[in-house]
Amino acid sequence: MTLIQSEQVAIRLVIEDQLKAFQANDSYAAFALVAPKIQQKFKTADNFLHLIKTDYAPLYRPSSVVFEGLTFFQNTPTQLVMFLSQRAELFRAMYLMEKQKAGRWLIQDFFLFAVDE
Repeated sequence: MTLIQSEQVAIRLVIEDQLKAFQANDSYAAFALVAPKIQQKFKTADNFLHLIKTDYAPLYRPSSVVFEGLTFFQNTPTQLVMFLSQRAELFRAMYLMEKQKAGRWLIQDFFLFAVDE
């Protein structure tokens, strides 16, 4: 499975926009970039941002971000991203993406793993 270049760029832009929203502490903009399933789970943008701040801190205020390859995980387009936390810890995130009926990509799910050096 592969995605055309414009789809790959669109996926990356969604993730970049969410990271910018985290930097700006804009819970509404960050929440708008997740799929309806996640929105239903958290109910509000503030609940979602609270989870990111407490359980996924490297995503909230990373020192550095490096986009790796786009792959497929369980037949779902998945963007791999490396994060360097403000405490100099390395993490890899998997962003599982979902294309909406209108053609817009949203974040369906994500996983964060510490990277052992």
